[in-house]
Amino acid sequence: MPLSILPAPCTLSALVQFGHPAAQYIRKVRSGEELTNLDYVLFTTYFVICAIWMFLESIILWALVEYCPLFLEAKMLFFWWLACPEYKGAVYLWYGHIKPLHKILDEKYYNTLMTAVQKASLPEVPAADTSNAEVSDKEKAIRDMLEKKGS
Repeated sequence: MPLSILPAPCTLSALVQFGHPAAQYIRKVRSGEELTNLDYVLFTTYFVICAIWMFLESIILWALVEYCPLFLEAKMLFFWWLACPEYKGAVYLWYGHIKPLHKILDEKYYNTLMTAVQKASLPEVPAADTSNAEVSDKEKAIRDMLEKKGS
């Protein structure tokens, strides 16, 4: 059980992580305001970071949830900051810190990775010979089945 001062911390954390951005998006859509490219970038970047976080949390950070006091409260503040339109935290984090790191790793390992993927790809499947294929009439087959069942 997570060490927290909040009641139902996992539920509240999920609401902040997914409910807060969804409520912002719905409020923006209902206001009649046109969604700008910046809005799309903010929401897309937020959910990409959210997916990366969920992956890391399931693989590496799971122990922090159980043993680090107030981890879920810190997580809620972090995701609130990421989704808050005044701060644009997701875009700041992505373009300020994640993308430069990704660019370095991409330049260093891209060719090696793509070579390995090409070697591991499945061989091409030969095209099927359809010149002697028998074509059936679907309507006639259904009609025949119905007539058999009717008699």
